Amino acid sequence: MKTVVFCYTLYMKGDGARALMCKNKEVLMIHRFRDGLEYYVLPGGHIEEGESAEQALLRELKEETSLDGKVIKKLNSFTAKDGRTHHIYECEYISGIPKLPADSEEAGRSSKDNIYIPMWVGVDKVSELTMWTEETKSVLITYLNQ
Repeated sequence: MKTVVFCYTLYMKGDGARALMCKNKEVLMIHRFRDGLEYYVLPGGHIEEGESAEQALLRELKEETSLDGKVIKKLNSFTAKDGRTHHIYECEYISGIPKLPADSEEAGRSSKDNIYIPMWVGVDKVSELTMWTEETKSVLITYLNQ
C-alpha cells in the first residue's frame, strides 16, 4: 500500500505599507472597481525585498497616484483577516495631481473589470465608504476624529 502525503504551501504577499495623506479636508484614496465590487483603499502596497516600509510607501504612492509625499510617522500596524500585516503611515502632501500613471503596473492591469481611480475624498464622506480593509477604515476614522 502506498502512502500519499499531501503538502501545500500558503503563499502570502508580505507586509504592506499604506499612506494616509490629507490636504484641504480631503484624504487621498484610490477608488476601486474590481470583479463587480466597488470600494476604496489607501494608496500603498507590498514591501519589496531590501526595501523599508517607508521606501515602499513612497514608491507605491508615486506609482499609484503620481503624487510626491513625505513620511511623517507610523500610525498603526495590524494583521488583517487575509493574514498580511499592514503598516499605515501619516504622510505630508508635497506635489502632484492624483492620476494613475500610464506606465504603472496598475495601469497595465486595468480593464473594464479592474479600475483604479486615485482621488481626493472629503473627510466627511469617509464613514460612508466601503473600504478595504475594515481595519484600515477604523484607523482612518480614528485619525480623522483627532
